[in-house]
Parts: sequence; C-alpha cells; structure tokens
Amino acid sequence: MKITDTAAVQPSWQPHFYYEPYRTEGMVRHRFDVWMEPDSQFFTEWRDASDYPQNVGPSVRFDGNGNVAVGGKVLARMPAETWFRVEIQAVLGPAAPRTFQLTLTPPGAESQTFTELPMSGAEFRELHWLGYSSTAAADTVFYVDNMSIP
Repeated sequence: MKITDTAAVQPSWQPHFYYEPYRTEGMVRHRFDVWMEPDSQFFTEWRDASDYPQNVGPSVRFDGNGNVAVGGKVLARMPAETWFRVEIQAVLGPAAPRTFQLTLTPPGAESQTFTELPMSGAEFRELHWLGYSSTAAADTVFYVDNMSIP
C-alpha cells in the first residue's frame, strides 16, 4: 500500500488508515514490511474503546532518517529507501502486562528485539483499532506491505 503525504494535508495526522480487529485476550502479533522516503514520518499504534489517549497500547514512530522510537526514545535506526520488517507483539486482557515487544529486521542483517517496552495509555487492554498515520509535513511517500495480524 502506498501512503502519500503532503504539507497541505491537515490535520497533521492525515492521511491515516486503520483496521478494527477486536481482539480481547491472548497474544497478538502485528507484522508488516515498510519502505520509507527520507522525509517521511508515520506511527502505528493499537487502541481499545476507552478514552484517548488512555486507550493507546503499543505505539511505534518511524521517520525517514531511519529512527524507530517508542515513548520518545529512539531504539534503532533502519535504512531508508529499503524494505525492512516490523513485528509488534503484546498480550491482551485485564491481567496482561503493560508492556510489548518490538522486533526490527533490516535486509540481510540480524533482527533487533526490544522487550518490555511501555504501553502508552494506562487503560489499554483490548485491540479494537490498529492504525497507521502519516505525520510528515512534506511531500513524501512510504509503503506498507505484507501486513498480518495472525
């Protein structure tokens, strides 16, 4: 899927798209491949039905400089203008831990896994909304492919 952004699009989180998987318990793995132009920026996050922003679970930000960040902290750099694999994994339910795992796999290199990353919202427990939002204030493109939520 090609996501095209421009400085003229408002609000800043547009364009965006989302799925409504309605998962309530157990392990969920969200996988996708991404290719980014140098000026692109986007985030992907999970949400439940409670009030925003307390409903946000795993939230990962990407920019065209290759930075991948969680909670404002850059965890890794991925190469721009090449495909790399992303996997976000978390347990859902009322007693689930308040953390998630992120695995990044660049082409021809070892995977990098980050564990016990903090959930963004205090009330997140179920996956009702899984979205992607472009936040670039520039004419730019990124691509998402091979997305799965097994």
